[in-house]
Amino acid sequence: MHIYDKYFAPHGIAVGQILMTKYTTQRDDSLSNVANTMNTLFAHGAIPIINENDPVINDEIRLGDNDTLAAHVATTMQADLLIFLTNTNGLYDRDPRLPGAQIIPEVNAITDQIKSGAVGTSSPRSTGGMATKLAAAVVASKSGAKTIILNGNNPANILEVLRGARVGTFISL
Repeated sequence: MHIYDKYFAPHGIAVGQILMTKYTTQRDDSLSNVANTMNTLFAHGAIPIINENDPVINDEIRLGDNDTLAAHVATTMQADLLIFLTNTNGLYDRDPRLPGAQIIPEVNAITDQIKSGAVGTSSPRSTGGMATKLAAAVVASKSGAKTIILNGNNPANILEVLRGARVGTFISL
């Protein structure tokens, strides 16, 4: 939280942490509390930072990855758009490290072909990879949210998306 505060504070923006577990995402009253807390933070000009509540979780209540957590938050907040930032330009038809791999600009259904391109992560600092992003897109789509997978190494991609450009992979299920 110190790092978030360090970067937002110079702009006069406060941050507030919200901790969730799988249990939180399964109870309407808990989700309502999350939405109320986020709306209160927004009303005070603060940015919510949402994390899994690691110190109190066990395998039974672990969400396991930030993609799933983000999808539940998007659903709770009735978001129109969920943006995943990753280290590739989007979803590819196969492992993007392989020769000839092609980005898939748009996904309208999760097919076996799409699943075959959703490889796991190669980073020791992350979990899930594209497979969890696709599963999370399915969760988010149930509330009407679209999902975009972008390369987070280029922050200008976010601005391009907000301007209406098709960057990365657009998922509309």
